[in-house]
Amino acid sequence: MALGIPMYVVLGGIIATAVAETIPQAILSGFAWTAIIDRMGLRREMDVRQRERSASIQSLADAAETAEAAEARALTAEIRVAELQRSLDTMGRRPLSPGT
Repeated sequence: MALGIPMYVVLGGIIATAVAETIPQAILSGFAWTAIIDRMGLRREMDVRQRERSASIQSLADAAETAEAAEARALTAEIRVAELQRSLDTMGRRPLSPGT
């Protein structure tokens, strides 16, 4: 507690000289330096969340593309089986059944 107030004043002075151009700005930023530092941290957190959100969106988009490709392959396989079945039907052979 004994170091808290002097540290607050010293850090406020450092922040005030770093961000202020005039004396009124220095006084305001000296009093509000904790809010300024908090805002800087919030910006970093928002950037991290945005990157995570973008990565999640990209992952979902990749999964959707993979699912669409698998669905297209399955449809192609169904069409091919139907074509082969028609060919067998025209040749008078027995129908295709699973496991044969």
